[in-house]
Amino acid sequence: TAGETTFLRHVSGGNGHGCQEPQTVHLGLGEHAQIDQISVRFPGGDPIIFEGPIAVDQRIWLHEDGAVHTGWAPPIQ
Repeated sequence: TAGETTFLRHVSGGNGHGCQEPQTVHLGLGEHAQIDQISVRFPGGDPIIFEGPIAVDQRIWLHEDGAVHTGWAPPIQ
């Protein structure tokens, strides 16, 4: 959610023959300068809410345990 607008994207892995959809979600937010809230429903679980403000124009890594990381490379686990 950014301002009064809610954006929705769906990622589904494993629905292709011999391949899988990318797990990266790209959102175009128009003129919005920040994200107020992100809600993610991981497989087999309830939605996890990531509260903002979250800056735009970056890659963020959202984890099922509620952790948030930024940067182009995946976080070291």
